[in-house]
Amino acid sequence: MLSADILKLKRKSFGTRILLIVTLFIMVMYVTFAMVFVLYQSETLNDHLLHEGEQLARLTAYNARIGVFSENDDLLKDTLEAILMYKEALVVQVYTSDGRLLQTRVKAGMPKPTDLTSENPDVHASVMSNVKSSGTHNIIENSNDVDIWAPVVSGGTYTEESLLLNETQPATEEIIGFIRIVLSKAELHKLMKDTIKNSLVVLGFFMLAGWIVSYFVIRRITGPLVRLTAGVKSLEATGMFEKVPVETGDEIGSLAFAFNNMAETLKKRDEEKQQLEEHLRHSQKMEAIGTFAGGIAHDFNNMLTVIKSYGQMLQKKDLKGEDERRFVDHIMSSAHKASALTRGLLALSRKQTTAFCPVDLNLLVSGLEGILKGIIDESIQLEIITSKEGLTVVADKLQLEHVVINLVTNAKDSMPDGGKIVIATKLSEVQKNPPGDGGAHARGRYAQLSVSDTGAGIDEQTKERMLDPFFTTKDVGKGTGLGLYIVYGIVTRHKGYLDVRSEKGRGTAFDIFLPLSNKVPEAGVAEVVQAVKGGTETILLAEDDDQVRTLLTDILTGVGYTVIAARDGDEAVNKFITHKDLIQFLLLDVMMPKKNGKAVLEEIRRTVPDTRYLFISGYAAEVLEGHKKGLFNGPMLPEDGKYLLYKPLVPEDVLRRVREMLDK
Repeated sequence: MLSADILKLKRKSFGTRILLIVTLFIMVMYVTFAMVFVLYQSETLNDHLLHEGEQLARLTAYNARIGVFSENDDLLKDTLEAILMYKEALVVQVYTSDGRLLQTRVKAGMPKPTDLTSENPDVHASVMSNVKSSGTHNIIENSNDVDIWAPVVSGGTYTEESLLLNETQPATEEIIGFIRIVLSKAELHKLMKDTIKNSLVVLGFFMLAGWIVSYFVIRRITGPLVRLTAGVKSLEATGMFEKVPVETGDEIGSLAFAFNNMAETLKKRDEEKQQLEEHLRHSQKMEAIGTFAGGIAHDFNNMLTVIKSYGQMLQKKDLKGEDERRFVDHIMSSAHKASALTRGLLALSRKQTTAFCPVDLNLLVSGLEGILKGIIDESIQLEIITSKEGLTVVADKLQLEHVVINLVTNAKDSMPDGGKIVIATKLSEVQKNPPGDGGAHARGRYAQLSVSDTGAGIDEQTKERMLDPFFTTKDVGKGTGLGLYIVYGIVTRHKGYLDVRSEKGRGTAFDIFLPLSNKVPEAGVAEVVQAVKGGTETILLAEDDDQVRTLLTDILTGVGYTVIAARDGDEAVNKFITHKDLIQFLLLDVMMPKKNGKAVLEEIRRTVPDTRYLFISGYAAEVLEGHKKGLFNGPMLPEDGKYLLYKPLVPEDVLRRVREMLDK
């Protein structure tokens, strides 16, 4: 019955843990005691064997003096035979002082021992040299036997009194020979095995006794604990506190009393914890926003400085034609960088739609040469090496351009004193998975895009953290710490991976591997720029930003359209009602004061159901949020993209999309 109850104990129970602890304690304590006892017993028996061997060697050396001196076998025979009567004695040998073997006696059943003189001269010389130099016995202890050597002297170094009193004195007379006795450890090993067996039997007895005692202790402890556990589970499941009965005055009762006190204060502490966590989150958020805003402000201020400065210089009337062209190129380069930065940030926050299509990687890199030369300094040489093989990947072209621009910008910043940047594309055969990839990317053919520089390089510590958000090695306010993080995010979304090769002081290379595609790029082998057609239609433009509204008006009127502009939703509806016979197309911002774009469209379509339209938006999140609120339905979802035009706006894109919608 007792054993059955013990077997039914579940391992996860407190009682099982107590039983395991008691068992482990008994085992550790007993094994420790047994090990100490066995070691002590082993040393005692070994010391006793060595002591007896030493006595036998000295006694044999004393009795063999005359036989060694005269080299008479008959005089040595009885002495050696008497030694072999000792239970542990296996071999007795007598040597002359010059190492010559006089006589050997072996216990029956033992093989003949080695003659050290002929077979082991080194051992022979070493042992006898030690005995001569010390003047006393020498012991060589092996795993299965003990080899004892003692000198045979001509004088009275060994007397009957010294042998009886176990006195060991170095020989002061002439050494005329040596005694060698080999003692077996078999009996010693047998005694140690018996000791270990007996120890295991005693261990089993203690284990059984410990389990029996533990069983009754467990039943005494676990009863109150079960009720305490039920109270804890009730508190966890319902959040309602129920007092646990305090049944005893011992430690278990104290535990129940402490639980009751603890439960009463949980609500107060939980409220305090929530308040502290809220303060901490707010503090961390503000710190991150501050770091982010400082870096973004720095980057945008640099771009705005270029745009404003060259814009003011363009206002001068005495400029040469080539200067005007160069100033405009700088302005467009900065605007492109700003556009790429905003797209990267929106992609990072998942608020920018991606337009994946087949892209010729070689053409994409070559087409960026003019923009990249506007980014780097004159002290930096730019070299672009494209693959002779076609490299087509399915990608968002603008995001890949942002990757290249970001990496080149970082390379430029790492070479303040000038250097060289190489952008190369090639077909790469990947034979093994990338480090830390975990098999996410298959082996095979990839399009490789590499951006390398001759800058300062990256140390291992920086390399480990460079892909972390907000991590930067630049001075405060000179970087967001998001550049490489955005690059990594874009590459990952393109199902590729990023590898970094760098050595401190010798430059850095970023290798991007993108899956190859068999699809043909939409623009063929080269991009085709078509002339954008204008028109004579009248367009209602609703945009709340004054500058954007003015820009769109200039773009549309510049190709023949008539524009009626409105600054909010209400004004757009009113102007449509006034000019509904003239207006043929609506160009509406999604988010506007008073009425959003969808509300304006629905109100206008109640009057003219087939009015054509196009929405413009700063980011896809506006459209998604509008869809959640019921602003959109059907084909106007951002995934479709037919009725949406995303900022930043480019004149050619605006005119082409407007013309497409009008011609349908």
